[in-house]
Amino acid sequence: MRRLVYALAAFLALGAVVLARAEAADFELQEARAQLSPTGKLRAAFLLTNPALVTGQQGGEVRGLVGDLARAIAERIGVPLQPRIYSTRGTFESSLGRGEWDIELDTRSARYASFVDYSANFATIDQVYLVGPGKTLKELAEVDRKGVRVATTENSDAEGIIFGTIKEAQILRVPPESEKAISLLKSGAAEVFGDSAEYLAGIAAQMPGTRFLPGRFATVPVAIGVARGRPAALALVNQFLQEAKASGLIKRSIERAHLHGVSVAP
Repeated sequence: MRRLVYALAAFLALGAVVLARAEAADFELQEARAQLSPTGKLRAAFLLTNPALVTGQQGGEVRGLVGDLARAIAERIGVPLQPRIYSTRGTFESSLGRGEWDIELDTRSARYASFVDYSANFATIDQVYLVGPGKTLKELAEVDRKGVRVATTENSDAEGIIFGTIKEAQILRVPPESEKAISLLKSGAAEVFGDSAEYLAGIAAQMPGTRFLPGRFATVPVAIGVARGRPAALALVNQFLQEAKASGLIKRSIERAHLHGVSVAP
């Protein structure tokens, strides 16, 4: 009888521990939901200038990799997705610290570290060079030389990298419009154009005679920025991304959008 009493007591104690852990896990999940969607909706900021992340929008619905992920996160926590769409880098930066959104899905930037806590990287974007028609450059090492004109898009990830690494070549900044890039390469005003592989694939498709230099000059990481001061929300986002990588969700989204130079982050 005494053994039975001890066994019953041990069983009840174990049950209490399991129940306490379950209640703690449920509390943590509720806290994460509250931090991630304090208005009852997941307000996600989307910057439309990067075609490797956003392939288009219709009726307020953002298409592409980051749109897929934001919808999946909103579904995970059981709230509606409310897109906050910014058409330029400047308009997005003016929203920083103003409480307009809960998460932002974009390339990682040290400039925003005062406003967001970043998740683990979920993708990477290759930065490459497209050679203009009739130009003779054949490898990356030939780009940074006197007399070479290197064009890139204003306020792009490639611009910061190119200005930080190119020492001898002349750098030309171009507004973020494909027509400007096409005109520059077609006129011969620049030998190469540096930007994301996805952006330049669209340019190359419109310009016979262009070609890519082998390799890439940089790889840019992509992460989710959670508004500062929401640790439970950040933990939930990181858990979601880990599962999204393992399940193939991110890989399928990249393949569905037919993206060039975009890979699942290790």
